[in-house]
Amino acid sequence: MFARQLPDERFEAFLSFVQSLTEAAALVPHALIIGFLPGERRGGGRCERQGSRWRKLSSTRMEANPSRRISQLRAATRAARAVFLCSAPLVGRPNAGLTGLGLRLACAEPGDQLAIFGEALRELTEGATYLYEEAGRYWFSTQPTLNRLADDRAKAIPDHEVEVAIAEVLRDDSAHKGGFHRVFAVPDDPITIDEARALSLVILGPSSPHAGKGAAKSAATDAVTETLMRCRAAQRRFRNTLLFAVADEALLGGAREAMRRSLAWASIVDDRRLQEQLTKAQADDAKEKAKTSREGAAKVVRLAWCHIVFPIKTENTTVGLAFDLDHLSIASKDRAAIPVAIYEKAKNDGIAKERLGPDALWLHLKSLWPEDKPHLGIGEVADWFSSYVYLPKLRDRVVLDSAIRDAIGKLDPAFGCVPMWRSSINAQSVGRPRPPCQEMLVIKRVWVTVRPATSASQRPGRDNRAVFSAQSRLT
Repeated sequence: MFARQLPDERFEAFLSFVQSLTEAAALVPHALIIGFLPGERRGGGRCERQGSRWRKLSSTRMEANPSRRISQLRAATRAARAVFLCSAPLVGRPNAGLTGLGLRLACAEPGDQLAIFGEALRELTEGATYLYEEAGRYWFSTQPTLNRLADDRAKAIPDHEVEVAIAEVLRDDSAHKGGFHRVFAVPDDPITIDEARALSLVILGPSSPHAGKGAAKSAATDAVTETLMRCRAAQRRFRNTLLFAVADEALLGGAREAMRRSLAWASIVDDRRLQEQLTKAQADDAKEKAKTSREGAAKVVRLAWCHIVFPIKTENTTVGLAFDLDHLSIASKDRAAIPVAIYEKAKNDGIAKERLGPDALWLHLKSLWPEDKPHLGIGEVADWFSSYVYLPKLRDRVVLDSAIRDAIGKLDPAFGCVPMWRSSINAQSVGRPRPPCQEMLVIKRVWVTVRPATSASQRPGRDNRAVFSAQSRLT
């Protein structure tokens, strides 16, 4: 084979043309092919033929930015030329191609940085169609590389398969609940999720993204509002226990592309017919890239689900509205599973409460406790914190129980607590009769808070602190 030196602007077009000639010569022995180089027929442009289309070559795109060292030294073009000239004499042999040491010897000139050529060739390998790499040797072949095959398969994957794969990643992440009581991952219809008395997370699917840094109207906020208003055919009662994780509209495109590539590499590994045609090194390389692309896709998906939306109600809430929506965003790049990252963010920003002080508890209770109701069930108080979005969002019932325990242990408590129904307490004032033959259940479930004045009047001869001694049985 005879090869002559070409200027930089002609070499890559010549490379593609010679590859076509090589393939044709294998089919027609003793054939002589005479014609113009593709660059000459199309005005000298640097392009390669693909069917009826032309596209810019990888090294041309790599060197398009003049600020890069690769562009300044034309390192990609020089490296590709060296590999090509050394590929033809060794085609079909065990040690085909060019090593890194041979590459530097073929490309470098006095004053050049040797590492730049290896860097350019590694980058070129990721996107070149016919450039192979195995065990540190590089060579051109007439058959497309697995990278090109993966790109073609990725483009052919339907959109709905990509959405399903993203949903699977989100559901896998939901196994790590963080501090949430429950995680509802990608529900088919968010309004069908169950009522939650403890803090829970709803991960909306890719069909409901959010744009921007605030709680402006979007497909995500519409879905959140509808979910908070309705629970199946009824009105949702417990709104203060729900937080929503939604995707960023700009980052969602990158997540979809990463998932497409992951699915493409997985299909290559699962293609038994193709695996039989690959060398062991190529098969191992395909498995490694399938693994890394799968892990990379999961990471990109987690980065895309960076918005937290939740209900609040403040003095600025429009009269007549049940709630407003507030928004947090996660800025960290290296994060764990979505529920873990969101819970940590909500806890650090004071949205999710793992502890409620006794004074704060009484401050919230005294504005809600009716004056004509001396006894108040703790279950009713727990329902208030689960329902009213202007109250703190408690992690679970344990936080409320601990707050009550701390409150009744103070020297000057605002209320007391009794562990069971007393005969001296009028059951009608509490609104719940004593269940027969279920004393242990009553002890656990029917706790009531009692105003100091009421507890003193119902237990003559003992001060209010006697009632507070029941705190040790609050569990």
